[in-house]
Amino acid sequence: MDSLYFRAIQGTIGCKTVKDAKVAATRARFAKEFDSSINVVYDALRNDVQQDLIITPTKEQNKFTVFARPGDELKIGDILYWNKLHWLMTDIAFDDEIYTTGTMVRCNRQIAWMNERGQIIKRWCLTTKPYTANVETGQVVSVLKGKYDVKLPYDQDTLDVPIGKRFMLDIVGGKPMCYKLDFADVNTNKYSDVDGGFIEWNLTSDQFNKDTDNVANMICDFTSASSDPPDVRNRCRINGKSTVKAGCTNTYTPVFYDAEYNPVTVTPIWDISISDAADDKHILHSVDGQGRLKLSVDFVESVIGHTVTITLLDKDGKYEPSSLEVKVVSIYD
Repeated sequence: MDSLYFRAIQGTIGCKTVKDAKVAATRARFAKEFDSSINVVYDALRNDVQQDLIITPTKEQNKFTVFARPGDELKIGDILYWNKLHWLMTDIAFDDEIYTTGTMVRCNRQIAWMNERGQIIKRWCLTTKPYTANVETGQVVSVLKGKYDVKLPYDQDTLDVPIGKRFMLDIVGGKPMCYKLDFADVNTNKYSDVDGGFIEWNLTSDQFNKDTDNVANMICDFTSASSDPPDVRNRCRINGKSTVKAGCTNTYTPVFYDAEYNPVTVTPIWDISISDAADDKHILHSVDGQGRLKLSVDFVESVIGHTVTITLLDKDGKYEPSSLEVKVVSIYD
């Protein structure tokens, strides 16, 4: 009898200690009971892709605890869509041997700006109530120095925003309320050894400029598209797990965005490379009718530890390629 098969049916493959075996058994039990929870949700979106979750209330109305299925991911900075609202993952439990769980808070607005390439960028965020710092009285107007604390996902677009960038957040009494970025905290809620995170911006009041600020788009320092626009490629992303278990199949979903960061339908092109070509016969891939990549790994011990690099492209070259490294792990990792 094949030794790997024998260890699998005994529940010991990848389990080097009694604790490992108990963890594997508990994970399997939680996965089996996941769908029986009264708080299970099947119509939630995580970063614009459907994902099954358990969502339970806390003592705070704008904060919920989230559980993912064993093997599924949650990351700090994820944007979840549930109950007709957007939510920001602000924390996860790093003791995730059984499942991944974390905390999500309700977003209260979408903030927009124009980047240096002329693209309109939008992100859902949590903006706390402004407070009064001081009032400066000039010869023409009095400017109320209000402040906002803004939490939004950590990504390249938010990292690229320079200090001094201006934003339009509200229109009060017919007057646009503009703010500028005074400080960006990119370290406190970003862990260098894990994916994900969120940024905190400190915004302070600024004056509306009727010559440069666009009320219709709620964007400060707006510039209309030129007749000869620069060669700017839009963004795409791969939604899926960064590990795949030997003997299992993962699904990877392509997400393409237009210039205003709205999801759009684009035919994906997938490129796959394997760290050890000698075992490529044991790592198979295909694309289903919805353009999703199916990555299957044979139940072979030699493939454990290999890395598969997945790259998402489009046939017309209008999108920046997006890559994801996927590590092959034991069935009980």
